[in-house]
Amino acid sequence: MTEQFNPHKRGCRGFTLVELLVVIAIIGILIALLLPAIQAAREAARNMECKNHLKQLGLAANTHVSATGRFPTGGWGYIWIGDPDRGTGRSQPGGWIYNSLPYLDLSSIHKLQKGLTGAVRKTVAAKMLQMPIGLFNCPTRRPSQVYPVVGGNVSSYYFSDAVKAVARSDYAANGGTVYADASRVEAPAPAGTVWTNIPAYGPDIGTERTSPVQQGWETISLHNNGIMFPGSQIKPNQITDGASHTFLEGEKYLNPEYYASGWDLGDNECMYIGDNGDIARWTYLPLLRDRRGYTDWHPFGSAHAATCNFVFCDGSVQSIAYTINLTAFEYLGSRNDRKTATY
Repeated sequence: MTEQFNPHKRGCRGFTLVELLVVIAIIGILIALLLPAIQAAREAARNMECKNHLKQLGLAANTHVSATGRFPTGGWGYIWIGDPDRGTGRSQPGGWIYNSLPYLDLSSIHKLQKGLTGAVRKTVAAKMLQMPIGLFNCPTRRPSQVYPVVGGNVSSYYFSDAVKAVARSDYAANGGTVYADASRVEAPAPAGTVWTNIPAYGPDIGTERTSPVQQGWETISLHNNGIMFPGSQIKPNQITDGASHTFLEGEKYLNPEYYASGWDLGDNECMYIGDNGDIARWTYLPLLRDRRGYTDWHPFGSAHAATCNFVFCDGSVQSIAYTINLTAFEYLGSRNDRKTATY
């Protein structure tokens, strides 16, 4: 007699604990293998976005050249903010970021204070200081948002109400190989030369029009070899090393511990100010990768693993390795040393 098939007689065998653990281990290994690749792909995308930001900033600067005959000025100093009623030259207290706004389709921010006076102007100016712009932040480092001001308030900006948070930039102008401000010009060590007694701007707006201060701007211009610095008015024909061999703007170095706090002296102001380490850097110091425990508001640098991004004066964007020779790096920061660098 033939035995009939009875499905209920055959038991269903499940996974043993050992088999389950093996499967989990294999999945864990696969994830461990894939995770670095996923992270690398994400960073590559963020790095590409960062380079695109610089590309647009370089295009804006060159459109500024087409409109005015010169690159955006570096402005006056950190106590001043951009003023839409004071033109684009040495009478403009705002720096390169403020002066680039009309060429980034952001004229609405640039002219917020236009024609206003008194308390109304101060209120509107404070509103501008709290307007972040995505183009000015590297996605590898931090999001585009307002960041708190150390001490709770900003009281040092002329013609603005105090604010508790401001917009900041991760990009800085090329100030050259010589650090300068409106009261002095210093040559980096080992030269050690110091030019002093250059009259500083004062709290009375319009002081920069006086003869001694105009001489100060001229002294700075005489000794500075960058593109944007206090009172700068650099024209393309003054870049004798060639636009494709001279930095225009790049990423600035920051201590990661202070990305959000404002405790880094190169990141404690807003991005709409005049010349300052918040929006300008210099090439007499090595290029650095962001690292904890070290703060310096002079060098360029970034949060990317191997390179820092720069836009050159011709609008091209390049990634520069942290291992670049300091001499070559200085050549790229100077517009008129008649030397070009290999990198």
